[in-house]
Amino acid sequence: MRSLVPKYKDANMLVVGGSGANCKEVAEYYGFRHVFTPLELHALHPSICPLSTCNVSPKAVPEQVLFNIEKPVDAVMVFHDSEDWDGALGTIKDTEELHTTKQSVPIFFSNPDVHLTGQELEYTSFGKPLRSTYEYAESLLNLIDPPDTKNGSLPVKRSVYAVGDNPYADIAGANAYGWNSVLVKTGVFRTKGHENHHVHPATAVVDNVEDAVRWIIATEQMKKR
Repeated sequence: MRSLVPKYKDANMLVVGGSGANCKEVAEYYGFRHVFTPLELHALHPSICPLSTCNVSPKAVPEQVLFNIEKPVDAVMVFHDSEDWDGALGTIKDTEELHTTKQSVPIFFSNPDVHLTGQELEYTSFGKPLRSTYEYAESLLNLIDPPDTKNGSLPVKRSVYAVGDNPYADIAGANAYGWNSVLVKTGVFRTKGHENHHVHPATAVVDNVEDAVRWIIATEQMKKR
């Protein structure tokens, strides 16, 4: 990392890793003049990582850091494993410009000597958009409203509407399971007008949950005419 000093000596550097300010002190020893850690950032702005285990008092943050921390991060240096990877990774991600697919801040890692051994981990996933999630949801619906199978007749297929804001989870899962999907623009999905998602188009696109309920009621009433 010392080789980066000529280029980043006066840059605003976020240093990740180690215990407390150990790696920050190493960076300053190398010659980096404007250095701060994720914990110092969390101390001043707790909303960045609400679940952070930060134990740094805002009063303990050096005055020079108070000045630098309000400026954009020029580069990230990961010296070692972090004691709080959740907070560190979230902070690293926040250094990147929002709403862009291109990386805007360089990241430098040390100790790339991790080797994975053994066998591939076998696991089972739950949640949307997996089919098992919708099968379980349907089993609960059947408990609330059992299908009519009197006289040996086949159960009448009912209309189920799944409302969500994530096209890749809520809408993709509902579509794959054969349910009606209603995409709301209150979270992950944001667009002007009623433009549908280009990969996982929903049955309908509305502004919010209230509009979704109104659309569902109107759709069901149309079927009865």
